Amino acid sequence: MLQIGGSLIKLVYFSRELESTDPGGRLNFQLFETDRIDDCIEFMKDLRDKHLETNGSRNDELVVMATGGGAYLFYDKIRAALG
Repeated sequence: MLQIGGSLIKLVYFSRELESTDPGGRLNFQLFETDRIDDCIEFMKDLRDKHLETNGSRNDELVVMATGGGAYLFYDKIRAALG
């Protein structure tokens, strides 16, 4: 989940420990300045790649939800980078 505002991008993503058999996990929070959108996209690509490598999930299972004015502004850029 992304919230892209005028000055900050707030990214929240779910993760779980590799060895854990528990159904739960962690919510992780990351901040980026909006003018560093490219860094944020690279971070998301790294998360996606690690997830694909670890879990063998398909790329079409990736879901990115975004809100805020920047969601519309950066839609094409995010979609092109993440597929």
